[in-house]
Amino acid sequence: MQITRHFTLLAAVCTLFFGNVRGSEAACPPPGIKTVVIDAGHGGHDGGAPSPDKKVWEKNINLDVAQRLAKKIKAAYPDIEVIMTRDEDVFVPLAERGAIANKAEADVFISIHVNQAANKSAHGFEIWCLGPDNGRNINEIVDFENKSLELEGDKSAYGGFDPKDPATFIIASLQSDACLSESLALSADLIASMKKGPVSLSRGVKQSQKLVVLWKTTMPSVLVEIGFISNDGDRGVLNTAEGREKIATRLFYGFQAYKNRD
Repeated sequence: MQITRHFTLLAAVCTLFFGNVRGSEAACPPPGIKTVVIDAGHGGHDGGAPSPDKKVWEKNINLDVAQRLAKKIKAAYPDIEVIMTRDEDVFVPLAERGAIANKAEADVFISIHVNQAANKSAHGFEIWCLGPDNGRNINEIVDFENKSLELEGDKSAYGGFDPKDPATFIIASLQSDACLSESLALSADLIASMKKGPVSLSRGVKQSQKLVVLWKTTMPSVLVEIGFISNDGDRGVLNTAEGREKIATRLFYGFQAYKNRD
């Protein structure tokens, strides 16, 4: 009985908290992309994943690719407002990234990251959405992407987010139900484009309700792991301006394909 009351109360709180923003596919932004938020993962004192020799850091790769992607979208679609969660090497709390997108009433949120693995042969790109957990190594990857939380002092902005508390994922489930199909559609278009290289191996689309950066976004949202900094081949691409330009181009064409679905 106490468990039932707990979940009933939580559901009521979720309804009050999210209102009509989340909870159904109809709550997703209507067709027609007017605002895009691009999130360069990590930054400032949060370097993200390092190369084996610690000379290359994820945060710099993320920012460069994000800037290139933003420039391409602005050039092709002057009527679309493109907002970056960071445009320089600064630390932005995870909760603030999604909040920036929500405040702007963005139609799309793309978070750019670089992967790492103890297995140096692991390579390729993958895309994450806010949805029911699936795939392998979810906890390992999600825990790393959420590690930025440890660098933040005040965590009140997370409204009780606790990866160990099932109640957290009732809220996440309500949110993910709203825009999951659109997030998956965006993922499919990005994958179709990115498979053309320069990092061409697709590791598919994975879902988790534990990714803080996507946790409160109210629009189609994806986190793209563009390659493995721990893999010699992927790092060889990620560590060159030419490689990052090609990745940004592939991301742009994926975005364009999604936009053309309107």
